[in-house]
Amino acid sequence: MTRASLTAGLLLLVTKLLFSIEPPGFNYGFGGGVNFSLIQEANTFSLYEDLSGTEYESEYSPLFTNPGSQFFFHGEFAFNSLILAFKPGVASFNFSRTDEIVFSTETLEENSFFLLRYFQLPLEFKWNMGAGNFKPFLGVEGAFSYLLRQGGAGNHSFIHPRFSAGPVGGGVYSFNNFDLLLTLGFDNVLHIINNKADRYNTSLTSPYAQSDIRQHNLNASVSVLFSIGQSNLHKSLECVYPKTRQR
Repeated sequence: MTRASLTAGLLLLVTKLLFSIEPPGFNYGFGGGVNFSLIQEANTFSLYEDLSGTEYESEYSPLFTNPGSQFFFHGEFAFNSLILAFKPGVASFNFSRTDEIVFSTETLEENSFFLLRYFQLPLEFKWNMGAGNFKPFLGVEGAFSYLLRQGGAGNHSFIHPRFSAGPVGGGVYSFNNFDLLLTLGFDNVLHIINNKADRYNTSLTSPYAQSDIRQHNLNASVSVLFSIGQSNLHKSLECVYPKTRQR
């Protein structure tokens, strides 16, 4: 067999495979939900210390006292049971920090509130399980986020890029004209999110230093999805079976 005939055979095989693969279905819609920030402190930086030189540790607010919000466009490519989803949108995260400052005559507590708002570009790889109207799913998510606003005590003390990854799970229920999707996930931030060079450049009037932290979050969202293929099918059926007038 010559090289030319072998090449032609391979091209024919690849072409046949490409045309035999069905194009993925596409669903689109919108969604929103809540998130709860979990703060992991990597290094503590305090402006206060006692006479022995011991710095005071900071305490961040616990997980379920930090509600935030998220809103996004939701698009999905369906390759049978394998789903590739993308959800560009805006997410806001809230949390607070308490510093206990012990003086010889009194003990003071300084509370600092943080607001971080990001534009997010998450990608989800999911596997739908089961059949019928309700299908649970499991998968993983990776996201790139860009800081749009930092408020409270966070002015100038956080960097703009944010990279995260984590597991997702949930379920989708199919109605006649749309799908209702519930997604639960945990975003594990892969790096320290504050700007070390500007850790003292906060918006507070009292002395304050931003420690090195990672801001993970637990999130839940609900999406409403419509199918392009489904709407086209309905239009085709209306053409084939025209509506009859009621006399």
